[in-house]
Parts: sequence; C-alpha cells; structure tokens
Amino acid sequence: FAYDWDTDNDGSQAPDFRGKENWDVQTPDVAARIASDGGNFALFHINFELDKSTDTVNRSPTIGRHVTPDLENIEDGINTYLAAGVTPIIYPTVILPDFAGSQLAPERYTPSNTDAWFNSYGTHIKELAELSGQYNLPYMSIGCGLGPIATATYTQQWDALITEVRESYTGNLWYSNFVNAHYARDSDGDHNSADLKNLGMVEHLSHIGFNLYTDLVAGDDGTYDDFIAGWSNSYLSGRNLITEVQNLAKSLPKPIIMTEFGYSALDGSANSPLRRDLERLLDYQEQADAFKAWLQTWMSNGEDWLEGVFAWDLEPDFNTNNGILNEVPDSETGLFLTANYWNHPAHDILTQAFQGTLTGTGVTKTGTDADETVTGGFFDDDITLGAGNDVGNGKVGNDSLVGG
Repeated sequence: FAYDWDTDNDGSQAPDFRGKENWDVQTPDVAARIASDGGNFALFHINFELDKSTDTVNRSPTIGRHVTPDLENIEDGINTYLAAGVTPIIYPTVILPDFAGSQLAPERYTPSNTDAWFNSYGTHIKELAELSGQYNLPYMSIGCGLGPIATATYTQQWDALITEVRESYTGNLWYSNFVNAHYARDSDGDHNSADLKNLGMVEHLSHIGFNLYTDLVAGDDGTYDDFIAGWSNSYLSGRNLITEVQNLAKSLPKPIIMTEFGYSALDGSANSPLRRDLERLLDYQEQADAFKAWLQTWMSNGEDWLEGVFAWDLEPDFNTNNGILNEVPDSETGLFLTANYWNHPAHDILTQAFQGTLTGTGVTKTGTDADETVTGGFFDDDITLGAGNDVGNGKVGNDSLVGG
C-alpha cells in the first residue's frame, strides 16, 4: 500500500509522494474495509532502490511514491491492521531508478558485485524480519522479482542471509515472481518461469508467489465473455493458459500464493493489465469484467496447489473525495493509477469473491485408473473418480462426487 501508515493524519512520513498535508483516506479506514471485504491478510509493499553503479540496495528518498517508509511507520501500520483483524505481511521489493517496476530482469540489471548486493539487501531484510518476529507475523516475503540474483547460482548467499533472518523470525518465508502465462514452458526460454524452477532459497520457503498479470485479448476492446475465453485460448500462443499455469505450479516444490493480480482502470487494460498511458479514458466496467474473469477462472481451477490470492492494488487517496470518484491524475501520481480498484466496481467483485458470494460455473473432472486426487473449485462442480485409489476433494460449493 502506498500511503502513510501512521495514524496521525499527517503525510510527513514516507511515502508522502504527493506532498500532501492531509490524507483523504487514513490507514484505519483501509484496514477496516479490507476486513469487511472478507480479507484476512494484507501485503505491506516496502520499496527499496537499487544503485546500479555500486550494486547496493538502499532506502529510497527520491522516486516519488517509492520512498521507503521508516520502521516506526511500518510498525504503526502493523498495529493498525492487527487491530482491524487483518494480518499484515511484509513484502519488500527493489525498484530500478530507470524502470517503473520491481523486476530486476536480466535485460535491466546484471549484478557485478554480488557481495555488495547481498550485504546491503540483507541489512534491510533483517530489519524487516525483526519486525515480523516481534509481532509474530505468520508470513514474510524474502523478495520479489529479483531476477538472476534469486537463482541457485547464489544459494550460498541466500543460505547465509536466511540463517541471519532466522535469528529473529521463525515464521514462513515466501518468494514471488512475475509469471508469463502465455510462455510458461521450459522450451519457451522465458526467464521468469525458469527462475522459479531454479530458486537459490527454495529450501527455506513455505510458499512461492505468482504475480499473474495476464493479458487476455489482442485489442483494446473486449467483454467478460472474451476475457473468460482468453484464459482457455491464448491470443498469443494458442495455448490453454489455465493448463499452462497449472503445469508450472505443479512442477514447483512449494504451494502457490497468487501474490499479485490486477487490471488497470484505464481503457484497454485486458490487453495490458498495468496500462499507464494516461491519455486513455477510464473504463471501470472493463476492469470489473477482467477481475471477475480472473477470479472465476482461478476459483475454479486453483486445485490444491493454490493457497491464497492478493489483488493489486489499493490507492484510496487517488480517487475518492468523500466517497465520490475523483480520478484526475497529475504528472506525478498518474503513473501509479495502474491497477487501483478502490471503490471501483472491481472492488465489489473482489468483495464477493472473498465473502463467498461470487457466482461462477463449476468444473467437470473425471479421474483415471491411476491413484490421484481430483479437486474441484469454489463453485458447483461435478467430479467423477476413476478406477484407481482416488481421492475426491470438492472444496467449496454444492458439488457432485461419484466414486470410481
């Protein structure tokens, strides 16, 4: 979340990226809304900045919203969310000064002094681990989108860092990465999927995170039905994207959390989920339809490997004024409207999903003669077990299970 986590009605502490004297929406309001939506957890997105010239990760004082909040600010946020009944999860990311995102992809950055990188990054991670341990938070992210430096080439460095983390934090650790659903096979040569299969810290993780921002149609226009169809038939590769993501998830040694998904409120977001070309009109219906298609798809097809979902992201101070939508970006804030859904129709869709009232089409699955687990989703499913020693898991919904 990119706003002041303090409760003093003052934006003087980071991330005060607009120089505002007062915030329209305060942290307790946001935490309460997440709780009322049915959310149990919230990611605290803590940005740091990479200095390519020194290979060091530093607190960021310079990149607008990416200013790094101080530890007191973060602690205030933790207390506020816990008081609301929402468990915070610290989620650190590293921002490149020449790229508006948190992916240290090899085409953007190749480390030359890895000792400097790990020493500087480790300092911040250990501070965040101490906070997570102090409040007995069940989960903490160890990193997100770190590119080659997250791979097994640096297992020794990750082992050393996590050994130090464990001095103050004994909870579950995650690592997250962007997943390109269109090209998730080994033969595709996409580094995102390859990195996830070759993580240097994997033995220390409880979960692996997928950041699944998936474009679903070729052009700017599309309907809910088009977006549903896009999951089954990629306009880029012709593949079934549900199967591609399922196969990637099943190939990994840890269960999956969808740590990020979302769609911009700008027109054409179903073709470019994090669309930022601000000359476009706002299209809240397209955003809501894309959210609904995403949620219905993975509520039906997440199977046993999917253990949680986080929607991206809440920027309440951008577009509300006494509850009225007021989204007129200036030159600094406009870049970060991106996937904001606060009080948009997409927010209502997400609430329905978290509260268990979102409707959708169930799946039909039939087992084989092998010993297997056949798993349904969150809607009304038809599951028929095969001739093997099978296990049927209907999960949520008014399901039909037929023995083999």
